[in-house]
Amino acid sequence: MPPVLAGIVRDVALAAEGAIVADAVPAGDLADVVSSLRPDVVILNAAGLDAPPLDALMCGGGRPVRVIALSAKGEEACLHELRPHVAVIGDLSSAALLEAVRGRSGASHG
Repeated sequence: MPPVLAGIVRDVALAAEGAIVADAVPAGDLADVVSSLRPDVVILNAAGLDAPPLDALMCGGGRPVRVIALSAKGEEACLHELRPHVAVIGDLSSAALLEAVRGRSGASHG
């Protein structure tokens, strides 16, 4: 991430009430730092980011971490977060159970 963009991101993050901003962390050390500091949010440069390390980052340390991944030029970003999801299956039948197992449930969200 260019230094100017990193500075802007840091200033915006510091403006959040109660925010504590850690210094830039090399990509290879990120999982260890997140596990140690247990932050609520990690903001990172998404250039070259693979899904498996992102998954490990979000699930590491015993609680979900929200990850804001910025594009290389800082023009776009994606928020990655894990949330509990509940879908009511309703009247349980073999077909309804099978659809839920397949992840294609017509269940309502509750």
